[in-house]
Amino acid sequence: MPSGPSHIIILTYMRSGSTFIGDVLQEDPGVFYLFEPLRILQFMMRDNESIVYLNGNLRNYSNFLDLASDTLQDLSLCNLNNIGKPFWDDGFILKSKKAREFETCVKKEKNNVPRLKAMEVCANNLSTVCRNSNNIISKIIRIPMYILEPLMKKFPKMKIIHLLRDPRATIGSQSRFRVIRSGEHFEDDVTKFCSRVYEDLVIAKSFKQRYPGRILQIVYEDLAKNPIEVTKILYKFSNLHFTDKIKQFVENVTSASEIQKAEKTDCGYTCTLKSNSTAQAQKWRLTLPFGMVNQIDRLCRPLLRELKLRDIPSPEKLIDVSGYPLEDTDQQQDDFRWA
Repeated sequence: MPSGPSHIIILTYMRSGSTFIGDVLQEDPGVFYLFEPLRILQFMMRDNESIVYLNGNLRNYSNFLDLASDTLQDLSLCNLNNIGKPFWDDGFILKSKKAREFETCVKKEKNNVPRLKAMEVCANNLSTVCRNSNNIISKIIRIPMYILEPLMKKFPKMKIIHLLRDPRATIGSQSRFRVIRSGEHFEDDVTKFCSRVYEDLVIAKSFKQRYPGRILQIVYEDLAKNPIEVTKILYKFSNLHFTDKIKQFVENVTSASEIQKAEKTDCGYTCTLKSNSTAQAQKWRLTLPFGMVNQIDRLCRPLLRELKLRDIPSPEKLIDVSGYPLEDTDQQQDDFRWA
């Protein structure tokens, strides 16, 4: 059985609140956290570029999911020097409290050796930091759930946090970033997104049976309503200690003043929380046109049913955030969200 830290993967989707969860978990000093380690590697694959490694070797992949699987395996083993050079050049490494030390190390080392060699030395140093951590936590939006099964088998301590959000809110936010395209592409993009999330839910159900206690599903709206309580659940699942310091951190980043800053930058913390957090989580209902919402309801109905969410039948119900709750209380409440 593999020893060393356990790898927890936050599997989610763009604009679903995962930045907050990652930051809360890396407040624990025993966590080695990485923010979107597959991002730049995926971009390289899209451009059909070879992946350069710190030892100078080149490697070509024909399938991004093969590259993703190899990368996640190396991360699970803290073999960071096996990760492609683009990963180290990506500014997202600065979002990790521990990994950001890599840049400081490189600046110091490159006075004596070429930059690539300095990067190799510093990646080895960071591998040691990784191995001395209790948990490696990676936040990822770029892979389907099913590719994690070989890793779940190989690494018995690996766990998955599956973060979900009302697809209407996510799609509305993604459309502002043109990830969901408008016009003739809208239906195809929405259908593909909802199908992907639905398939992940189906796989997650099977994982819960085969790997009991190793997958936790969290709904963003629940996090928004009860940030402290949900953070405690996340910490317990991750075998971390919820302390007064962590509680204070959550309270600080979910305060009204932080949300006011976020609102000015299109939900900086991805619309994360404030004292009136339920209203904040439903803010999309006051900004998305009913025609778009109605179209998403139609295209994503199987996913909405799986998430126990109701359709919104009229413009009046859309903006009635207090009188028209979206949870479908008529469905049998086998609440997978707290698995």
